[in-house]
Amino acid sequence: MTSRLGKFIKDVGWSFVSLGISALVHFVLRIILARSFSLDEIGLYSLSFTAYSFGLTMSAFGINAALTKYTAQYREATSKISILFSAGSIISLAIGILMGLLLYIISPFIANTFLHMPEMINLLRIVAISLPFIALQKAELGFLNGQRRMQLFAFINIFQNILVLALTIGLVVLGFELSGAVWGLVLPVVVTSILAVFLLRGYFCFPDIRQHAPMIRALLSFGLFVVLANTISTTQGQIDTLLLGYYMTETEVGYYTTALIIITGLMLPASAIQLITSPTIATYWGNHDVKAIEVLINRIMKMTALFMLPVVFIVGFSATDITVLLFGEGYAPSALLLQILLVGLLAGSIQASVGGALSSTAYVKVIFRIGLLTLVISALFNILLIPLFGMVGAAIAHSLIMISSALISLYLTQRLVKIKINWISFTKLFFVSALAFTITLLIGCYTEKQWLTLVLLPLFMVFLYRYIFTKDERDLINNKLKGIRPV
Repeated sequence: MTSRLGKFIKDVGWSFVSLGISALVHFVLRIILARSFSLDEIGLYSLSFTAYSFGLTMSAFGINAALTKYTAQYREATSKISILFSAGSIISLAIGILMGLLLYIISPFIANTFLHMPEMINLLRIVAISLPFIALQKAELGFLNGQRRMQLFAFINIFQNILVLALTIGLVVLGFELSGAVWGLVLPVVVTSILAVFLLRGYFCFPDIRQHAPMIRALLSFGLFVVLANTISTTQGQIDTLLLGYYMTETEVGYYTTALIIITGLMLPASAIQLITSPTIATYWGNHDVKAIEVLINRIMKMTALFMLPVVFIVGFSATDITVLLFGEGYAPSALLLQILLVGLLAGSIQASVGGALSSTAYVKVIFRIGLLTLVISALFNILLIPLFGMVGAAIAHSLIMISSALISLYLTQRLVKIKINWISFTKLFFVSALAFTITLLIGCYTEKQWLTLVLLPLFMVFLYRYIFTKDERDLINNKLKGIRPV
């Protein structure tokens, strides 16, 4: 059990490094480009990056997520693994080529009629070239994720992001200007997708379409609902910003999106954990071991809570200092929004750490329905709260929808997968957290909050560790910690 936990922690580490470097590269790149181009050119680059991001979400048609699930589920069946990888790669590449051709053809319409920016035609066509390679690479990474080969997964991601940074800067310096910056996004994915094909060539075979039609249908069916769910999720994630822009001014939108950037960064640990829990749950599901899924989900959510709580406390009490340090004095009003969003972040992170449970079992269609429901709830919250409270209302709505979505997802996971979630422990955790936060806030009126946090937070964490975790869970953590202490 200890070796399995060690492997899990190591894989989460590789996932976190991969996601963290990607986020850091694009953050640094935006700063460099902001100093190299005018505001208009930055706007054009942002639109090109939006099209590129759309390709990352849509071009593989969800085959990458399907490969993660089925590769983990059929880990021991070598013949099935090769067929899955080959069929998934071929299907992804074919869909990517079709989407790339479509974007290339309709680029003039998008640029001239929809955006009214003729300069976007060539930039969109550059992005279109990347779509087949994005689709192929997503399939390869989905396969590696399902196999839990996270070192190679991280290597491909890190290598690509280093190439993005180096090529973008190099092409801009050489005088290729804005088109060079967009080529800096496209060329690395071309290189890394071809490199991954070479590294995984041993798994490739030409599947017989007639013989393996059920597996191909399963990949396409699963992928369809992943694409639908991702589309709904993307819309739901942007609706607060869009409605804030509709009701308020661009200044409020700027403050709000600044706070969201920090929240997105704080979600990275939970996203890294989910990269590992999803294939693990799929493997247990394939072995019909529902009890192992139950233990994993409860344990991972508790450990995520134990990790995220001090982060939420420290960021919450230092919100103004953090916001001003990162973005300057002019963004100080974002601090209040950040504090409100942190409430939803805690619930969202705990659920996100095991957020692939439904899709990793047999309920990928339910993910789409949850997304549709939360989209409606999100729209209602924002329409109700933004006219009353402005950007504060948008932050409250965002936190409420994160909490609602987490509760709905966990309830349906418990009901459909037939597991028991330890609701009592998590209710106590949130109650004690709210009480500790309130006490710290009240005492902080008479002393420095930062110093008070440093004193009370360790005591609070010890209390949670002692009374929220079971003895077996504490023993497991203690044994692992002993294993990493220097001799």
